[in-house]
Amino acid sequence: MIISLSGKAGSGKSTVAKYLAQALGAEEHHLATTLRDELASLGMPRALMESQEGKASQIVWDGQQVTVREAMCSHGAKRFAENPLWLLEGLLKDYYPSRLIVVDDVRRKNEATNLAFFGPVIRIEHFDETDSQDITELDLDDWPYFDMTMYPAFGELKQTAFHIIRGLAPWFSAEPMLLTASARLI
Repeated sequence: MIISLSGKAGSGKSTVAKYLAQALGAEEHHLATTLRDELASLGMPRALMESQEGKASQIVWDGQQVTVREAMCSHGAKRFAENPLWLLEGLLKDYYPSRLIVVDDVRRKNEATNLAFFGPVIRIEHFDETDSQDITELDLDDWPYFDMTMYPAFGELKQTAFHIIRGLAPWFSAEPMLLTASARLI
């Protein structure tokens, strides 16, 4: 099963994914790793792509002065136009049903729609609205098929993971596993 998390930058989805993976004994997968690997091979410093501060840094990319985040979004949009499933290919080629995976960065409708075949897609809403107009921040705003939508208060991400685990009961046949996972978060 693949548990997919969506949400805007800073919503806490990576932290919730970490709690879920630890509690459920799942592996974490980041779709953005594919993007970072590709950009690193083209010369972008990996360290800048892996922190909020780094993503805000100014660089010259493709002859333009942009933030690292803008360069990542631009390259991702270009690759998406070439192949809408490019980020999912690495995850799905090695997928098998007995694996439990938590994906923390589902950003586009086609990703969410395809991942919904493998398990729940959960939206983590930001406790404070962001003003980003980037398509990767807005594409799923009107997607009506989330299995759960969570509204964590600031600092309440562990409780959010706990509530997600409790909400996953219909997806699992082994209820004791969920109780054990819930207990690991308490």
